[in-house]
Amino acid sequence: MIIQKAMTIAAMLGALSLAACATPTKEEVDRADIGPRPENAQQLVRDHFAQTLFDPYSAVYTFNYGPERGVWVGLGTDYGWIMCGTLNAKNRLGGYVGAKRFRVLISHGRVVENASAVGDFIPCTMSD
Repeated sequence: MIIQKAMTIAAMLGALSLAACATPTKEEVDRADIGPRPENAQQLVRDHFAQTLFDPYSAVYTFNYGPERGVWVGLGTDYGWIMCGTLNAKNRLGGYVGAKRFRVLISHGRVVENASAVGDFIPCTMSD
């Protein structure tokens, strides 16, 4: 009896965890309240990264995707406008560090999530 209850609880927890990991549908993404498409998206990204760069005036950006309506799945699920590109800026020694890929999520006119990588792969489009 105790084993049967434990198995039932384990099955329920497994079902709940699978439901939590489900990928949102296109309809859910389309219905999400994320604010209007940001016309100043590139400037929002520049302002966001400028807060952490040693020399933000040296930053060289390439924007190769977005802003496009999308979903950010991490510890939680967030909806917004996704932008991707690369960023290269000078370090404390005055040399450029090399272009690093980034992906940001913009919602209601501000960057709410970002990922950048030194060697990690950051998918930006369905083809990545």
